[in-house]
Amino acid sequence: MLRLDTAFGPFVKLIDGGRIYVIPKYQRPYSWTATKQVAELWADIARLYKGREVSPDSLESHFIGSVVIGSAATKALGAVEVPVIDGQQRLITLSLVMIAIRDSLIASADDRYRVSAKYLAHFTPDQEIQDCRVRAGDADRATYEALVHGQPVHDNKSTVIRAYNYIAAQLNKGSDSLSDPDETDDSEPVQDSGDNEADDATAANEPSMHSSWKWELLVEVVGSQLELVSISDVPAENAYSIFASLNSTGTPLAQIDLIRNAIFMLLPKSGDKVHKDLWTPLEQALGRDMLQNYFHAWVQLKGHNVPVKDTYRSVVSELARPGDKEAAVKRAVQGIYDDAWGYLLIKKPTDQRSRDRFKGPETPSVTAPVVAALARLQAWGTVPMEPVLLSLINAWRDPNAAFSTQDLLKCLTHLESFVVRRFIAHVPPNDLRSIYARITQQLLKRDDRSAIEVLKTSLMETNRRWPTDDEIRESMTRKALYRSPGQNMTFFVLKRIAEMLEGKECPHLVLGTGSTDYSIEHVLPQTLSDDWQKDLAAWGAKEPHRVWQDFLHTAGNLTLTAY
Repeated sequence: MLRLDTAFGPFVKLIDGGRIYVIPKYQRPYSWTATKQVAELWADIARLYKGREVSPDSLESHFIGSVVIGSAATKALGAVEVPVIDGQQRLITLSLVMIAIRDSLIASADDRYRVSAKYLAHFTPDQEIQDCRVRAGDADRATYEALVHGQPVHDNKSTVIRAYNYIAAQLNKGSDSLSDPDETDDSEPVQDSGDNEADDATAANEPSMHSSWKWELLVEVVGSQLELVSISDVPAENAYSIFASLNSTGTPLAQIDLIRNAIFMLLPKSGDKVHKDLWTPLEQALGRDMLQNYFHAWVQLKGHNVPVKDTYRSVVSELARPGDKEAAVKRAVQGIYDDAWGYLLIKKPTDQRSRDRFKGPETPSVTAPVVAALARLQAWGTVPMEPVLLSLINAWRDPNAAFSTQDLLKCLTHLESFVVRRFIAHVPPNDLRSIYARITQQLLKRDDRSAIEVLKTSLMETNRRWPTDDEIRESMTRKALYRSPGQNMTFFVLKRIAEMLEGKECPHLVLGTGSTDYSIEHVLPQTLSDDWQKDLAAWGAKEPHRVWQDFLHTAGNLTLTAY
């Protein structure tokens, strides 16, 4: 049987040694897409960085995959060359991150040299680059080595350059621009440049003016908190079979599949009964996708502020507790089952079957106002908010929590106000998941204070950006309410205004293209005709086109119509 040398550790442990990782000629060129795989890795780095800023002693790590290394080529002097059988995309991308940090954030020549010497190249005693620590394949070598040397490269067709430019662009935006991979920014219009992702290019060798970045901390996060499995000394005769196995075309397991397998591996004796009594009804009622999203909300309720793709890992860490593991796992799954009906109510409040599932001997009645409030939040889009909603629903159905239906309605109103006001005031939805994760924990640890008091105080903290009345007045008269993406949210605001003004006489307003559906229309049209310019001038506008530009998408120029 083939015996392989395997190790698990951070990137710095792999790269900071006497090796040169050579990408063989037979491997494909670097192929990670800047706005997909590179962006996903950057999101993980950003999450770890923000976690370290909040908790400097945090030891959280993120596993990014494996690197398979062939047998070393012996050399009498200098670094040892080893072929990279699998993992070139990870090695090159992590190296590009370090290059971008060096070029965009570090001003000191000594510091730039230290980063280069530790992560990017082997140097001579005279501090000249002798060899790159990663030797890219033939198609990418010249471009990659120019970046390692700090030389400008102008080849926007190169995937290496696109990846580097993307990372440099994120660094030059500053750490306050970090957003969450599970959130979509619907607050700003889409600007179509007519070009490709190369537009993200930033000038290399120009340190960022954003002082909010702590480059030493960022280097430490990339070097020490991104972990890999390295499989070393793979004989040449076995290299292809291992490479083929790691890159097979099979469908990867979803998070929910991994979670299910982990749970029932921990239930060797009672697994069949738990599967029949608890898991199967859950999967039938929620479906695979909703069940996976529910587990994401559940782990956040337990204090794990992680993106969806790390749900499985967090579930395992919650379930794999010391003590009587099988009994503890059974209790945990029972709790997951019990709370799931509150989650189903959050996701489908108008569905009678959801309300029927929620009913119990001591469960409060799901009144029409509760349905309407939850339906409004669901229409808005509440994915990052789900842990907060789940904690409120759990408190509401707990007979010992002294949390009434009116208390719940007030909390739901506060949450609606929070998201709508931020949209109107053009507050970007950066870090919403982390905001709600912190609020969830504050609600769970509220002691003797009421949930309403805790929620309101939490939402009004300065860094939560709950706009004031004055900000809302200014935004409604001067800022664009109509913008794409975000038209559903614009319709939501106009609908709520109409319902308030019309009262019981307000018709049922549904956004759509059907004969009885409503659409958003502009009074001043989106295309300014000569007649409109003449009318504006006749009404006293000295610069009709400027007036049109200033007020086109504001609330006062919008209406709902079913014509």
